[in-house]
Parts: sequence; structure tokens; C-alpha cells
Amino acid sequence: MLDWNILISSQRVWDDGNLHDSSEQPDRTPFQVDYDRVIFSEPFRHLARKTQVHPLVPNDHIRNRLTHSLEVAGVGRSFGTRLFRHLQTTNPPSASEDDFRCILQTACLTHDIGNPPFGHAGEFAIRLWVNENPDSVFGESGEFAISEGVKNDWRNFEGNAQGFRLACRADNPRFGYMNLTTSTLGAMVKYPWDSSSKRVLEAIPRKRKFNCFASEKDFFDTVFDSLGLKKGESYVRHPLSFLSEAADDLCYRIADLEDAVKMNILGEERVREILFEVCGSGKQGIHLGKLRANAVGCFIEAFWGVFVREYDEIMSGQREDDLKDGLDATYKTTLKRIDECYQEIFAHRFKVATELGAFNCLGNIIKVICKAAQQLCKIDFSGTNNLDGQLGTYKDQLDFRSKRCFELSFGEKYVKENLNQTYEWWLHQILDFVSGMTDNFAQQFAHEIQGY
Repeated sequence: MLDWNILISSQRVWDDGNLHDSSEQPDRTPFQVDYDRVIFSEPFRHLARKTQVHPLVPNDHIRNRLTHSLEVAGVGRSFGTRLFRHLQTTNPPSASEDDFRCILQTACLTHDIGNPPFGHAGEFAIRLWVNENPDSVFGESGEFAISEGVKNDWRNFEGNAQGFRLACRADNPRFGYMNLTTSTLGAMVKYPWDSSSKRVLEAIPRKRKFNCFASEKDFFDTVFDSLGLKKGESYVRHPLSFLSEAADDLCYRIADLEDAVKMNILGEERVREILFEVCGSGKQGIHLGKLRANAVGCFIEAFWGVFVREYDEIMSGQREDDLKDGLDATYKTTLKRIDECYQEIFAHRFKVATELGAFNCLGNIIKVICKAAQQLCKIDFSGTNNLDGQLGTYKDQLDFRSKRCFELSFGEKYVKENLNQTYEWWLHQILDFVSGMTDNFAQQFAHEIQGY
């Protein structure tokens, strides 16, 4: 059985790849530090201009990734309180109630932090473009030393794995790496395997879910080994991850319906009928926002019921399916009706047109930056003995357009500090940059590199 006194840990994995105790602070616990690191981070701020469901909408009342993440975090915090109080009646852990609340709240805040611009359409666009244009990303056969693992990171690009990269690493403040505690990292991982696992490579493209790139495999192993989550040759889910996932599941399904009404995609009476089905009762004249709040409360109770009922299976590491798989027939019927609504939401003309544009937008950005990185990595710096000499060679041998595009992406100072890095290293810096873009900035940048 998994042990809560091991599962709740304030250790962090440093640049050296080893576990270290969090530094003590008089006014904050390590898990409160995690929360603050996320809230103050650049990747978290970027969520304010990233698509939740409806891309680039002019209506500011529609949810974006930031407001969605904040809502999920509120539900996660409630689950943390429930879990701590539940454990007090069985086997009380050494961690405090605030620790449980803060870990789940922070894991929920970070659950979408690695998503690229244009939502899931951005993920699909990156994957599709890379698989259709492999030479543009990886160079011609044998031109650069790129591991198969890193190639799979690109071919199967996954926002969950990009989020783990941002949350676990500490070695690159340029992209807002956060170096969170091992427990917070465990609580945000839904798919405890990497991009090269058999279950990823054998799945159909749209089902290739994973939480770890090849570039973070060592970090991932260290985290999950330390939390006691290894089972045979694979890993099992952290129990808190079932609750953070449930918080996301219930929030987006209900909130997306509310937003679809505001976007005039779904009729309000239809959505009311679905939400009344969740609540079981309610006044017909109740405001839609209040009805949505009641539905969220009902779903919290339903998901919590599944967690308690399946607790032994979860703690034995046997459960892999999410909690909604264990909901009763009434809730499953409601979820089916919500899924039918999504067919209309995703088919909305404005959404479809924007997502089609995402392919060309992100493809053009990747093509230009990869070309510049390839040219940089072909430069021979061996004849120069100092930084000034390397900079001179860089200025002389990298063509004007590539230099400008590269410096537009990363900044002149950052490029010059990393002239000797390998192309494989640059590939993940490019993913950091592209996935970190907001919807608006991606469009703007695509125009800038085209010269209009």
C-alpha cells in the first residue's frame, strides 16, 4: 500500500538531478512556496491569453486558461480539505490540513501550464506539422545527433509533459521553470509514463497521452521513486492526482456549457435542463450562474464519493482510470449529454476557422526558428579560443534573417550565452518558446517573421 508519510514530501530535484530538502522559511511552508512560485511565474500569466475552448474571442466574459485554472484550483483545495479530514478517521498522516489543500490547489493551477496557444488545437497542430515536415525540425538524415526520445517528444507533443517540464526543472529561469516539490509534481501527473513508452507509440495519435518528455525522464524517475510510486518496471499514479483530475473534469464540462450559452452556440434552456439533471432539483427562475454553482457542488460530492469508495484500489496502486469512470448511471448520462453538446461547440464556425489557422501559424514559426537553430549548430567554433572570437564567428556565419528570427525568439543575450549548445538542446528550448506563446502573440510573431 502507498504511504501518505512518503507521498507527502517537501523535497525538490535540483539541477544536479538529486533530491534536496526545501529551504526553511519563517513565513511559508514549502507547499505555500510552490503556490507562490506558480502564481508569480511567467507561464502562469500567459494562461490569461490562451484558449480554454473558444480561441481569440472578443467577449471578455468567456473563460480563458487562467480563469479556468483558478476555478479548478478552488475545487482542488476543497478536495484537499475533505481528504485530510477523511484520513483523520483512519490513519492520520504527519502532514497538515494546509499541506493537503496547498498541494492540490497548486497542482490544479499547473495542470494546463504547458498547453500551447490555441488550446488542444495547438497541440494537434504541432504534432501534425512535425510529422508532415520532419526534415524541417530534425534536419536531413544524420545531420544532427538527436535521440529517438527527443524526436518522440516532438512527434507526440503533449501539453501535460511540457507542464511537468516547466514545473520540475530549475535550470532555466528564461522560461520560468518552477522547481516544485515532489508531492506537487506527483499530484499534477495523470499519465505516469514518457513519450517513448509502448502505450504511447502504439496508441492512435489523438490518444497519445503522457506526462514526461525524454528530456525530463531522469527527473521524473527521481520524483516518482522518492514518493514510493514504482510498481515493477512502471509507475502508478499519486492518489492526489485523481482528485486534481476530477477537479478539472467537473469544472470544464460545466463551465464550458455556461460559456457556450454566452457565445450563442447553445440555447440557455437546453443547458438549464442538463444542469437541473445534475442537481436533481432547483427553482426554475434561478440564474444560470447560480445553477452552474449548484451543479459544481453536486459533481464534487459525486466525485468524492467515488474516491472514498475506490480508496483501497487507489492506495494499492491498482487504479489507473479516472474517477468519472466510477460515477453512477445518472451522472454518466449527464456527461454523455454534455459530450453531445461539445460536438456543436467544437463545430462552431469561428472556432474551426481559428484552429485551421493555428496549423499554418505554428508551423511557420517552428520552421523558421528550427532553421535558424540548425544554421547556428553547423557553425564551427573550434578555431576560436574566447567568447569574443565566437561572437565574431556567429555574426559572420549566421545569415541575417536567421539571426534576426533567432534573436527575436530568444533575445540576443540568451543566444550569445548558448552558442555552443547542441541542436538537441535547442529543440526543447524551441518547444518552451512556442508552447509558451499566447494566442495573440503567436499570431503577431507569425506576421513579424514573414515581414508583414
